[in-house]
Amino acid sequence: TWHWSEDDKFPIEQETAKDMASKFAGVSYSQEISEENKSEYGFGNDNAVISAKDKDGKEYKLTIGGSIAISGEDYAEVDGRNAVYAIDANLSLAFNKSIDNLLAKEPIEQVDNYDKINITYGDKSLDLTKDENGKWKCGGTELDAAKVTSLANSFFGLLWQDCDSYNADSAKKSERGFDNPTATVSISSDKDELKILFGKEEGDSFYAKLDGSNMIYTVSNDIKSKLSATADSLKPDETDEGNTEQT
Repeated sequence: TWHWSEDDKFPIEQETAKDMASKFAGVSYSQEISEENKSEYGFGNDNAVISAKDKDGKEYKLTIGGSIAISGEDYAEVDGRNAVYAIDANLSLAFNKSIDNLLAKEPIEQVDNYDKINITYGDKSLDLTKDENGKWKCGGTELDAAKVTSLANSFFGLLWQDCDSYNADSAKKSERGFDNPTATVSISSDKDELKILFGKEEGDSFYAKLDGSNMIYTVSNDIKSKLSATADSLKPDETDEGNTEQT
């Protein structure tokens, strides 16, 4: 498991880290140039340096120089060798990331065979249940199953935008409005539950988080239309079956 040395609680996107390590381990060169004056190849005081250690603690260090426009490669030098190499530019591209680009956002897990949906938004609450016959209802009102499914899918497919905090404490959660959430969504079965809390609205975004998590994200406030769903909006569409007047 890959970790950030400066903060072990930072959630690293493991597949991205593995890809970076794989590209470093597999780097090769198309040409080797014996050259004392490396400044001609883009080496100075502000080059990117990539280093890695193997399991025995041996360190490997590679410095990226200028780019080669014709071949799409980069010049590079290896610590301890007096040569310049032409390597695939995919290596520098793989490592051209800030730590924020390596943050792993939490997945929003879909609940199998869910039969309850509760949405509270402001002072309104919407309770939907599926009966033993597989019909969705709100109180005594029968609902359109396709509309209810679409509503649930809008939360299963909710997109996290920026990560506001990856390890928020109680003060941060309070500051973002989670002491008294603007909205709460629960989609559940007898065995599982997805619960999303929506905090303060700022600009065109809400702060949002999974229940029990310390990670806070922003989400588009386009989700308002789903949070504002009503039983009437989920009823089957009316069809005009009346007689047509002939002239």
